[in-house]
Amino acid sequence: MQHNRILVFSAVLAFMLTACASHPPATGPAPTPVKAADGSFDGEVYGTPQQGSRLSPIRIGMSEAEVQKLAGLPDITRRYATGKAFIPFYFGSDSRRREWVYTGSGSVAFNAGRGAGSSVVVMIHHDPQIK
Repeated sequence: MQHNRILVFSAVLAFMLTACASHPPATGPAPTPVKAADGSFDGEVYGTPQQGSRLSPIRIGMSEAEVQKLAGLPDITRRYATGKAFIPFYFGSDSRRREWVYTGSGSVAFNAGRGAGSSVVVMIHHDPQIK
């Protein structure tokens, strides 16, 4: 009986280790780090804006109200947790993000953080294929 438990445990452990190692590295263009207007943090910009894109005037560090004024209401809104959300004692503002998708232009991500702090643009993704 003890031998079976060790055998099962070894098989599960081997599976877990090989499953983790089998994922290929992420591909695609690397983001360009861009400082916020006030210089307080670095954001990420993927791609380059197309001529006439709704996201052309958007900059890292802008508020939701500024983005809405320049680009209008988003076509799709979604929320997601970042990897920092799973750090037990992380109390920063980048544990969750809110993403606004503009069909045919790309997306803008805001830090949704913890608490009632104001959200600002932390990522701009210029990609007309984003849906």
